[in-house]
Amino acid sequence: MTASERRKGLTGEAEVAALYRLHGFEWRGLEAEGDGLALGFGTTHHVEVKRHEVARPWAWQAQAILDAPPETLPVVAFRRSHSPWWAMSPLDELLAAIERVQ
Repeated sequence: MTASERRKGLTGEAEVAALYRLHGFEWRGLEAEGDGLALGFGTTHHVEVKRHEVARPWAWQAQAILDAPPETLPVVAFRRSHSPWWAMSPLDELLAAIERVQ
């Protein structure tokens, strides 16, 4: 990984962390590159952050599920340059997390 790729990844993780904090979550960066835990509203998200120009959603999804600790919601936050952040998560688990908050 080049220095510019590493900077791009760290910047992306900081952007995602800021979004989670803005919406009331606590963010804990993990030692592995490009992921963190977002805690709040009775749920914990294990977030994989990806800044790539070409999306590889199935590979990212597999990584998120593999890396997510038990009892966490695996989330892939991703974007390409000059685009908004998007999130990908198992729908049934996302809906169950939302239901618990209500």
